[in-house]
Amino acid sequence: MNKKRFSAKQVRATRQFVLNVPVKGMEGLVCQIGKMHGGDGDEFTMLNINTCEPGWRPLRQESNDIAISDCVAHLVCSIERFDHADEGHWLIFAVIEEAYVLESYWDKNIFLPRSMNQVEKPPPYLTFLGSQQFGYVYGEDDPRIT
Repeated sequence: MNKKRFSAKQVRATRQFVLNVPVKGMEGLVCQIGKMHGGDGDEFTMLNINTCEPGWRPLRQESNDIAISDCVAHLVCSIERFDHADEGHWLIFAVIEEAYVLESYWDKNIFLPRSMNQVEKPPPYLTFLGSQQFGYVYGEDDPRIT
């Protein structure tokens, strides 16, 4: 994590964060969030992002854990330590304390999109490759994979 980001100051102070897993079609939103500076105001409100507590529970005003409603998984993480990755970045070691995944993305012990009704495949989830580049994780035997 870039040491100069507002988010870096926040997670260093709270030692926790919520990791949200977006899906294909949310790339623009992810990039917009990445370009914002949290010190400029509430980015959720500024970008009109629907929020909730992890697990898609209604958001309480006093909640510190904020998740994005449109994401397919919410991982509540606590930070064990910060290491210097290089002059400008932290390498963060964290533990997942709680995990919530939509049923259509969880198959007993595998986080993978799957069809619940054998008709419509859910969108692949995103993995961030850096520099506004994304990879897509599709389910097994997905005909969209070529």
